Amino acid sequence: MGLLKNCLLCSLKTGCLFVAFYTFALAGLLLVFNVRDLVYAPEYLQWSRIISFIFSVFLFFAAICLLIGLFRKSVQLLFVWILIFVVYILYQIAFVLWNLAWYTHRNDIDPYWRMPSDQDPNIENSMLINIILFGVLIFGDILALVAVYSYREHLGGKGLIAVPVMA
Repeated sequence: MGLLKNCLLCSLKTGCLFVAFYTFALAGLLLVFNVRDLVYAPEYLQWSRIISFIFSVFLFFAAICLLIGLFRKSVQLLFVWILIFVVYILYQIAFVLWNLAWYTHRNDIDPYWRMPSDQDPNIENSMLINIILFGVLIFGDILALVAVYSYREHLGGKGLIAVPVMA
């Protein structure tokens, strides 16, 4: 059975609808941060911008799958969202921890491997913003994952669908 029976003051399906729009907003936020880092800190982690762009495309796709899955009550489409979102959460945790390690130990590292943040304060600001914002959003992402997982379990026959009883 699912972990949740409702989402705060609304039903589980309505909560999952909010999660779909949250996923759209999260994908847009990733794109905004990519553009911001490209403009203000062009030397900041080139590979992270590419991966973030790829994840934003996948999150748009996942949000569409979640919306269609909610309206069609398709367990498979909800599973697609869950799979993409679990991979995204793992990436997000790794990226926040990586930023945190570089931000806190940037002066202890060998000077040949030093980040360009020593010359550019915009890169340091980008790291700090990424750590704070995406670190906080990890908790919201986990709650969203639990909500959609619970709704998927209910659709699978363990909660919302009445089981006929033979007398």
